[in-house]
Amino acid sequence: MSAILKLAKAGLFVAALLFTFAFTALAQTPTANRCESCGKVFATDGHYAHDLVRDRDRLVCQACSLLTINCAACNMPVGEKNPKRLPDGRTYCATDARNLVLDQREADHLFHEVKRDVARLLGEWLPVPDANITFILADKDEFLRYFAELKNPIHDPHLVLGITRTFRINGGPIQHAIIVLNGLVPAQFTATAAHELGHAWMHERTPALRTLNSDTLEGFCELVAWKVLDGRHEESEKKRLLASTYTHSQIQSLIAAEQRYRFFRVIEWVQNGADTWLDPDPRRAERLLVMREAAPAPVAQPLSAPAVASAPDTLLLRGILGTAKGGRVALVNDGTFAPGDKLKVRLGEGKVAVECLEIREQSVLLAVGESGERQELFLKKK
Repeated sequence: MSAILKLAKAGLFVAALLFTFAFTALAQTPTANRCESCGKVFATDGHYAHDLVRDRDRLVCQACSLLTINCAACNMPVGEKNPKRLPDGRTYCATDARNLVLDQREADHLFHEVKRDVARLLGEWLPVPDANITFILADKDEFLRYFAELKNPIHDPHLVLGITRTFRINGGPIQHAIIVLNGLVPAQFTATAAHELGHAWMHERTPALRTLNSDTLEGFCELVAWKVLDGRHEESEKKRLLASTYTHSQIQSLIAAEQRYRFFRVIEWVQNGADTWLDPDPRRAERLLVMREAAPAPVAQPLSAPAVASAPDTLLLRGILGTAKGGRVALVNDGTFAPGDKLKVRLGEGKVAVECLEIREQSVLLAVGESGERQELFLKKK
């Protein structure tokens, strides 16, 4: 019996010794982490990459930290098995690939919502561009072609995300074409669309509006975008906007002035101020804005729809934008059509249903009304 007890005690001692060794080894094993880029578990030292979309640092493994390809949206590293690569070479991580604005119809809906927010913001300073805007979602090649048509561009075409072109067709009313690059996440699309709508609002006032420093002009459009983002609580995109050096500090100066003197004072300065550039020194900004000290703040009024010109009695082709390769859109009365679109446009005192069948170089083929009667409208010769 004593021999059996001795063996039992020896067995317990060995088991305790093995448990101690295992516990010590476990305690010395590095904590396992999951890479927020490739998803693999790793036990070595990790690295942090900053996610621009979500505005936070995310842990990645050693291998991912050495990757040279980054997500075009959030800047996180992505490997060879990335889930989304556009034809122009832009690459996206798995998270952002699910939310990209790539479809014209989806973009039309988002643009309409942004246009509504901008109208609320600038509705006291009419006219606010609305029905006279054609919106185009362009891929990179098409976007660069539109950019090449600008006169005296001052920005790198590979760094901008939106373009606003203002023109008159056959001497008619002002028209705007707003082109936004595809492949943006919704918050970035919102900021870009709001910025370009700010340009359209400014263009409505040219040449009556005084000349502003180019950075201040861009800063005001960024202020419009910042206000729209603020109303939607898009904090990460607001931070990304403020971190940009695009306006050389003018966005920060305009936001500071807006928060101190209210938005209507900034608008008055933009329209009637003496200087062309807003000094970041708040004492300087105060002197620039004091000219409107006696002007009463406008009484808030319910937002009303902008005045709309009377509709023509016939269907008119007001313009064609785009190319056969990149895709065309046609402006018919107050409607903007891509091939296949079915919309109601204003005609006289009412509206008529119109389907766009084909957009040609100088004309558009339509099916009109319940009968589907075919009509071909031609551009007026200059």
